[in-house]
Amino acid sequence: MPFRITGKQSLSPHICCMDIEAPQVAKAHQPGQFVVLRVNETGERIPLTVVKKDKDKGTITLIFQVVGKTTMLLQDQPVESNILDVSGPLGNPSHLENFGTVVCVGGGIGAAPLYPIVQGLKKAGNKVITIIGAQKSDLLILEKEMTEASDALYISTDDGSKGHHGLVTGPLKDILDSGQAIGFIMAVGPLPMMRSVSDLTKPYG
Repeated sequence: MPFRITGKQSLSPHICCMDIEAPQVAKAHQPGQFVVLRVNETGERIPLTVVKKDKDKGTITLIFQVVGKTTMLLQDQPVESNILDVSGPLGNPSHLENFGTVVCVGGGIGAAPLYPIVQGLKKAGNKVITIIGAQKSDLLILEKEMTEASDALYISTDDGSKGHHGLVTGPLKDILDSGQAIGFIMAVGPLPMMRSVSDLTKPYG
């Protein structure tokens, strides 16, 4: 069956948000899972994280960076047109429980897959501190949604155009140095960012 595009918007240069009618996926999806999408018969299959779902409308929301032929083709599809395949939900759901206070760190487009995890951790009873970062302010995504889903939100930009001037590890170090007990840290983003978060947290046990 075809999957109808019900909405589309540009979040920042080269980052697109798209709502797709996929009732079974919306019904079964859990935070951390993804779908595999194919635009048409000749298109390649690409995995994309489900950022939001609306069970009542039977829709899922995908956010993707336009970096190649397939994502460019997907971005060009008009609202009310159909996508050939949306398979899912796939993958193991994220392990979510009440850890106490948690810190969620998202770099760039990594804020998209992080968002449903933030929501899930909050729903599980955690105090959620979120840090999102980007190269500059107009590349930040999901700021409003993260604010609503978190107990506290910190922003970091490489060029200092908004929030902390520097990397996401700056606010993270301040939080760790504050002495408050942190039960869990989740980081999603570019590999160098996740490696930096891992290296930073090691001395804190």
